Amino acid sequence: MSTRTGGYTLLQFLFDFSLRPGTYLDRVLNGPTSDVWIQPWLTYLEQLGVRWMANTRATDLEFKSSRIASVGVVRNGIRERLMADYYLLCLPVESIAQLVTPTMCTFDPRLANLSRLQTSWMCGVIFYLRRDVPIVHGHTNYVDSPWALTSISQPQFWQSQYSPCRYGNGEIRGILSVIVSSWDTPGIKTSKTARECTPSQLTAEIWGQLKAHLNNPGVPVLQDEDVVQAFIAPSLQYDSHSGWTNQEPLFINTVGSWDYRPDADTKIENMFLAGDYVRTNTDVATMESANEAARRAVNAILRLGSDSHSPCDIWERDEPHVFSPLRKVDDLRYRQGSPPETTELEAVCLPPDEDFL
Repeated sequence: MSTRTGGYTLLQFLFDFSLRPGTYLDRVLNGPTSDVWIQPWLTYLEQLGVRWMANTRATDLEFKSSRIASVGVVRNGIRERLMADYYLLCLPVESIAQLVTPTMCTFDPRLANLSRLQTSWMCGVIFYLRRDVPIVHGHTNYVDSPWALTSISQPQFWQSQYSPCRYGNGEIRGILSVIVSSWDTPGIKTSKTARECTPSQLTAEIWGQLKAHLNNPGVPVLQDEDVVQAFIAPSLQYDSHSGWTNQEPLFINTVGSWDYRPDADTKIENMFLAGDYVRTNTDVATMESANEAARRAVNAILRLGSDSHSPCDIWERDEPHVFSPLRKVDDLRYRQGSPPETTELEAVCLPPDEDFL
């Protein structure tokens, strides 16, 4: 992984834990995603005059004289070309890499590096249960599970109007969402990797790994009879001949990936990028990072326009001030082409009544 990304992410966690009492490090939704997030957001955009075109896929970008002239789309099986003043591409990195042409890469060389950014699989299964099983008040990380599972029991965070029993046939009381992050490690039930499993084997293996971690002798947290239905994420598609495909892979920050990531404001005059792979202070692949990238893209569009709207806020990253002198020296040496230098640090013992900041 990228040490830069890992280090900065850890720093922000430590700041939140130690310097901001009462701060929520991990936020979750208070109801079903579509009801409390997606649909309200779409309604808000429509009220602003946004025209939402569903079932539409971008196929190509027409590039002329340093600008995007049009975008080709397929809508309900019909091919069209759409023209606009500005093009804000809010697509995942693997989709952007397919749309960018060699001519565009020549004009903005950083776009050529999009194909060097890597993705991985991080998706899974929802178990609908006959009883609510909260487990913990938050996310559960099964640190030594073969498939690197994480889970969250959702109803404990939902408002009363979103009780699970109000959906479907009224039988559901618990909803356990589980993510698989390691798709190439053999499981404990089937001895197959997640990629090698059929849909039924996939859900059975995930359920088995959960029980292996949660159930103690005589104290079964999870019981087989609890499961009403296992629902595999729609982004995962299975074919008996070709196996699994994933329509929503996750961008991951690998070693050196910062050099390959583009800014929201490209060198193409009217093309802008927004997504979790764009260079941001947030850095790690999250919705917050995508949000910051969108803010940066909007600010770039505002700089080109003639209106007087205030720019979006961009929050700078918090860093320990005690390291500032060392960072400046390191930056100077880097720009001078000096090799890395190993420095011995002398331990300083302070009296018990003195604070070290």
